[in-house]
Amino acid sequence: MTDRAAYEELISTLNEWTSATEAAPGRIEVSIPDGGGFRTVTIVMDEGQWSDMVGPMWGSVTDAMEEVTRTLMTMTPDQNYLLYGQYNVVPSTEPTWPERPTFVPEPGSGGWFAYNRDGSRGDSFADHVESDEQD
Repeated sequence: MTDRAAYEELISTLNEWTSATEAAPGRIEVSIPDGGGFRTVTIVMDEGQWSDMVGPMWGSVTDAMEEVTRTLMTMTPDQNYLLYGQYNVVPSTEPTWPERPTFVPEPGSGGWFAYNRDGSRGDSFADHVESDEQD
């Protein structure tokens, strides 16, 4: 089955459970129960991501579909997006993952070192780096 065919099967299966449409590439809008009515949730997942979820993590379309449906049913009223994570779907209040901060270590706060055969700490990379300071 192609990625597109599997994705269309996802939409079709969701549409049997509730109203589901492909709103844009990589976005499926579904109506989920909310109190006495329904609300729209957007699944942010493209064809390749769905294929990844079906394959390595869940092993079948049925199991992956059950996970999507189960997760949709546990979403809180402020969560209007279901984002693809690594082989998984995660409820979110935003349509994209938050930016990860860039890690910048403090000068002198780390380094590489080696262990001696007896398990004691050996040479450190910092011990062999020349200072940037000019004499």
